[in-house]
Amino acid sequence: MNAGKSAPLLTMDAVTNLSKSKENQLNTFVKSLLEAKTKNQETLELLADGLTLSSNEELVSVDYTNFQQKGKDTYKAIVQATFKNDMGTHPENYVFTITKTNKTFFARDFTNVITAKDMETMKG
Repeated sequence: MNAGKSAPLLTMDAVTNLSKSKENQLNTFVKSLLEAKTKNQETLELLADGLTLSSNEELVSVDYTNFQQKGKDTYKAIVQATFKNDMGTHPENYVFTITKTNKTFFARDFTNVITAKDMETMKG
């Protein structure tokens, strides 16, 4: 969120090269990550580096996800989620990297801007 302006809602059709099972695992991880972002610093630190706790917010929904495999166990995630606080609801965009070690996912390299280059990678 920049200077009180909400991110525009995304409406995209994106191609993914992942199995439905892998996509479901990543979606579950993203939802857990964003819930931790609003509730628990210790849990957030176990799931991500570079995301700040926002305890005055509540996750309303994960509205959009797209995952592109970048390596054996590395994925680029493009996510839009809706959060609620005392001022109302607002969407937030995230682009970040998810890595899997053994059976554990971890997120890093967060940005809040989805660029034209990110959009290109989603076209498949």
